[in-house]
Amino acid sequence: MSDREFWVAYSVRLQNRIIRWLDIRFPEYTSVFKDWTCKLSMATLKEIPLLQDLASQSIDDMITTWRKHMSRAGGSTGTQKAAEHISQAKRSGGMSRL
Repeated sequence: MSDREFWVAYSVRLQNRIIRWLDIRFPEYTSVFKDWTCKLSMATLKEIPLLQDLASQSIDDMITTWRKHMSRAGGSTGTQKAAEHISQAKRSGGMSRL
């Protein structure tokens, strides 16, 4: 039981670090993705982790990037999500340097 408790506590600490990093670097991230662990969010964080890189992307570039990780990344919902994400990145007040 103590091994499980250790790994659960470690997992929670790691998730809190990621949320803290997102809050510092890109505070508007949670307005675009309600759950940072969803497939679309994880694909974005894997491929385009920095705010300045995200702000320079186009909608088609975002969908192409998402298609590496998901089969149905486009469509009207994906296009809206990409446009919202890019616009939030362009006007974000988060830190752009590591």
